[in-house]
Amino acid sequence: MPFADTSEDGGPPQTATDHGLYECASAGSDIATHLDSQYVRINDICGPIEEHTVCDDPLDLGSTSGLNCSVEPGASAGNTQAAKTAFYHINVIKEKARGYLPTNDWLQQKLTVRVNINSTCNAYWDGRVNMYREGGGCSNTGTNMGVLVHEWGHGMDENDGGGYDNPSEGYADVTNILESHESCIGRGFYESGTCSGYGDACLSCTGIREMDWDKRESHTPATPAGFSQNNCGGGGDPCGKEPHCGSYIVSEAIWDLATRDLPASGMDPASAWLLTEKLWYESRSGSGGDAYNCSLPNSDGCGTNSWFHKLRLADDDDGNLDNGTPHAAAIFAAFDRHGIACGSATDISNQDYSSCPTLAAPSLSAKALTNAVELSWSEVPGATRYRIYRNDLGCDRGQLVVADVAAPATSFTDDGLMNDFTVYYRVQAMTDNGACLSPVSNCVESAPQPFAGKVRLDQETYGCSNRIGIKVTDANVGAPTVDVTIHSDTEVDPETVTLTETAPGSGKFVGEIYTTSGAPVHGDGLLSTTHGDLILVEYIDADDGAGGQNLVRQDTATSDCVFPLISGVGEQNVTGSSADIVWDTDEISDSVVVWGPAIPPDRTETGPDRVTQHTVSLSGLSECTVYYYEVHSTDPAGNTAIDDNHGAYYHFETLGDFGDGLQPCHEGRVTVEAPVYSCSDTVTFRVVDMDLNTDPNVAETAVLEVTSTTETDPELVTVTETGPDTSKFTGSIATAEGPPAPDGVLQTQDGDLLTVTYLDADDGTGSPAISYDTADLDCGGPEISSIHVDTLTDARGTVRWTTDEPADSVVEWGLTPDLGNTASDGALVTGHAITLNQFDICGLVYVRVRSTDEYGNTTVADDHGQPFTFLTYDIPGLYYRERFESGAPGWTLGGEWEVGPPQGLGSGFGHPDPTAAYNNTGVLGHDLTGLGAHPGDYEPNTAEVARMPAQDATSWRNTKLILYKHLNVERNDDASIWLWTTNGVPIYRSSGSTITDSSYSKMEFDISGRADGQPSLFLEFRQQADGSDQRSGWNIDDVILKDGSLPDYAPCGGCRQPPSFAGATSIQDNDACGATGITVSWDEAVSWGSGGGGTYAVYRSTQPLFTPGPSNLIASGVTGLSYNDTTAPSDGTIVFYVVRAENDETCGSGPNNGGLMDDNLVYASSADMTQQPTPAGIDTLRVDIVSHAHVRLTWEAASGATEYAVYRSASPLPGDFQSLGRTGELFYDDVGAGATQHTWFYLVRGVNACGNEGP
Repeated sequence: MPFADTSEDGGPPQTATDHGLYECASAGSDIATHLDSQYVRINDICGPIEEHTVCDDPLDLGSTSGLNCSVEPGASAGNTQAAKTAFYHINVIKEKARGYLPTNDWLQQKLTVRVNINSTCNAYWDGRVNMYREGGGCSNTGTNMGVLVHEWGHGMDENDGGGYDNPSEGYADVTNILESHESCIGRGFYESGTCSGYGDACLSCTGIREMDWDKRESHTPATPAGFSQNNCGGGGDPCGKEPHCGSYIVSEAIWDLATRDLPASGMDPASAWLLTEKLWYESRSGSGGDAYNCSLPNSDGCGTNSWFHKLRLADDDDGNLDNGTPHAAAIFAAFDRHGIACGSATDISNQDYSSCPTLAAPSLSAKALTNAVELSWSEVPGATRYRIYRNDLGCDRGQLVVADVAAPATSFTDDGLMNDFTVYYRVQAMTDNGACLSPVSNCVESAPQPFAGKVRLDQETYGCSNRIGIKVTDANVGAPTVDVTIHSDTEVDPETVTLTETAPGSGKFVGEIYTTSGAPVHGDGLLSTTHGDLILVEYIDADDGAGGQNLVRQDTATSDCVFPLISGVGEQNVTGSSADIVWDTDEISDSVVVWGPAIPPDRTETGPDRVTQHTVSLSGLSECTVYYYEVHSTDPAGNTAIDDNHGAYYHFETLGDFGDGLQPCHEGRVTVEAPVYSCSDTVTFRVVDMDLNTDPNVAETAVLEVTSTTETDPELVTVTETGPDTSKFTGSIATAEGPPAPDGVLQTQDGDLLTVTYLDADDGTGSPAISYDTADLDCGGPEISSIHVDTLTDARGTVRWTTDEPADSVVEWGLTPDLGNTASDGALVTGHAITLNQFDICGLVYVRVRSTDEYGNTTVADDHGQPFTFLTYDIPGLYYRERFESGAPGWTLGGEWEVGPPQGLGSGFGHPDPTAAYNNTGVLGHDLTGLGAHPGDYEPNTAEVARMPAQDATSWRNTKLILYKHLNVERNDDASIWLWTTNGVPIYRSSGSTITDSSYSKMEFDISGRADGQPSLFLEFRQQADGSDQRSGWNIDDVILKDGSLPDYAPCGGCRQPPSFAGATSIQDNDACGATGITVSWDEAVSWGSGGGGTYAVYRSTQPLFTPGPSNLIASGVTGLSYNDTTAPSDGTIVFYVVRAENDETCGSGPNNGGLMDDNLVYASSADMTQQPTPAGIDTLRVDIVSHAHVRLTWEAASGATEYAVYRSASPLPGDFQSLGRTGELFYDDVGAGATQHTWFYLVRGVNACGNEGP
């Protein structure tokens, strides 16, 4: 499983090698995979995938027989044949593509593959690979490599940087051909019979298409004038034909190049396949549009966008296509046979020409090593590097680029491989000119073997009376036994253990020895240990298979003779029939609960192993019944801890249903209705206890205690029964900010903990109990930081900021400081982004941001009372722009084409029109206002055009088209963009693809080859429809024609606007006990004014309110968001700082580059201290119980302390105290400690600014 995800003991996921080797740290640990890896995620409709192994054992997902959702016994529901097959092949094809296209971002991302979709006889691409089940005469497409790779090919087509090629089906078919070296696309798709060949029947192909024309009934190459015109129905390929049928033209050309024309030129078959694969993938970056020109019966490959042209570019070795390329004749022959080449065979450009040196084929040999193969080859004169290829399936399949090795090296070790797994290699000599290649070498196969011996202990820890399992792996021992030695810190004279081979020839040897806490006795077959010992085992590897002899192999473990420490025992999710028992341990251990309805409990339930947070679920319980329990945890070393609540056992009572849903019975339970409240809120709560219901005929009352961190003396709140005999009591109390007062209102402040307590006279066992619940008080607005404006264009910018808690997003904006407009998003998020899009070139915009959290607390952020500002961008090299804000002067609008605001109309299929323009208010669209028989959608059987006014492009250079589209069109219809000069050519066509845009996207086209210097040009937007499935069609905004050699959008320049920057935000002494300087920090500039970026300058003075200037400048050109001033006086002098932003222009007076600067006067002050007094001791520590639930500690301030460290212990012994935390207050609440039956001891120590504690 290439690049499989693995997690050890539930830890973070790791990625295996491309051969599925994983690493783990702890012997015996649990290794899990979900086939949700770095590059591929399997989503099996049959169920989730979760398979396990033990650290150092193979991650073997097993074999699967049976159909669709069939799995082996004990396997997870998603461990199907389709899941594993798809994971393997999609990972392999992605790795191959990364070898040729290393900068393609999409290939680095995770791709979801859905398998076992509940349908048959198909597969499709929608941003995911989607594969169907077996049935209806078709195989499961998730188990068919050809179909898998074909659908992935559609994804590669969409994401190669040039949009879809046409036909995309050809792109996908070629991807399959090159991977399988088969002309039958998806062989085995049909369980019986062969493909139809669109009327030219396949002779033996059981797949979906046969791309060797000599294996179809006519034995005739497919051409546009022949096959397409006569066999293919209507559609959207370059000839206006059905794209699947149209795939035959281009796919046969690629098949012929690899199998007919390159071999006919004298090239061996293996080199022909590798060259074809190289030319294909290296020509994919930026590929898009029609693969050839077609106006039936005429066709050619003369366009610069054609595959014929692109393959010749990839093949060229000297930058001059006119003199031919190294393999031009074969490329021409293959494409000409199918009517999609350009020129004739006698043209110089279509004849072979190479400036490359002659490179001989290397001779390759291989040597198997442990988890690796060592390759060696003959030196090739003239080569500057060698390319290594590998395949898992055989010599005659698509090859994976493993590495490029620089000459003069003639060897390479391929590691990270599975032992006992055969792999196949070739090597090819190359020069620095990537078009200069040797014939490929011979193919060698090799299977790595575990020659390098390895010894492994079966656990990472052992108790003092445990079995130690020992394993040796060594494939070249030649004997049925091996000896190892093992010793510990206690028994330093090693014991010898003989291990026996598990099966003859397996190379795997196992044995054991037991630990003892007794005194060491050499040779007694026992290993003496004490807690904390290091245990070391050694094996002498006589021959490592790579020349090494008598090498010492070791493994270690630790002696652990102390049981786990259990804490936090309790129950969760109690219902009438089930409950979860939870606890924590200080080391990984297993989970066991002994439980029952009587003391002592006598039933046992187990939970997960090797965890520190334990949950064991109990089921089959009876309502309104008290259950008692104790918890057990045994660590990997075999030490067992038991917590039975000091012999009293823990207990809980199940809920009961008395006709109104489940509720507590005799164990009273209080609940605060929400987890968080504000400081001007109404807190609601309830208590349920059958024992409070003394009179079933009336609604009764009870009293609860309510406290906060601020008001610790409880407010008494009367709760009232919801009705006679319900046992459910509700009540509330208002919160307010202020000093504590017994006034029926709970006084609070931000950060308080609110507690509601119920004193239960009888919890169902005859004993009193305390039930409490808590909520937090959030009374402060969210903290706003990192405000900045990005994604600037001529008409828009995105205002971004961060909050420290989820909150909404509001931007007040305007073209003057008075603002007057608002844009908002009510979603509660921490990363905020509001796009403003109502502007024009180089417009000055004023903004202020605001966020309100879910509790109604609001924060407003601006530039110290004034709005922030930003400038929209310019369009450098602008030739023509139409924004559709004042109609569309000069445009010709045919049929239902309109200009105006989109209204969200249509569509019975796909998505409707948008409800707003991309920028400002107007768009060019097809039926914006609800025209015709299909309001909002294009009409059936129509062909309608919108044409821009002709432009004089005589002076235009590097012409580029930019526009923003929102398009919905069915695959058999055609939405296209045509460029007209002396004639018209399509630069974009949707045909063959169903497009369902739900948002606008940017389209960019390099049209310089046809537009530059033309006396007249114009664009046409076309919408052509058949008779079914009408959709909402085109919505187009901001048509821009410009010089493509310049940025699409750029700062306005001219020093017209300074940066918008709020100044310093924080300052700190780096080390209160050392002369390490002072660090001042700030948020990034909101905007850089008329510049495109900038830096920061830092000023310092010992005078408050100083004026920043050259005399107090200490740093400029600072690119980060902080500055460490190591030159600050270290004698405790208070110094003051101002930070200003300087943009990247050169027409101002800034200190770094002469840029414009902001003029903020935000001062930050600090002192660089070098020593601090030791804090005084805490004379008096007061302990109180708050709300019968929490322990409150209070003390007087200790001189020299900046904060306080709080410790707790179950005993008064000094060495037993554990840290609870630190606080800057003069009190600390140990939440929940007052409600337990434990006795606690506390210590508090002052801590100074250096972190040193007092007595």
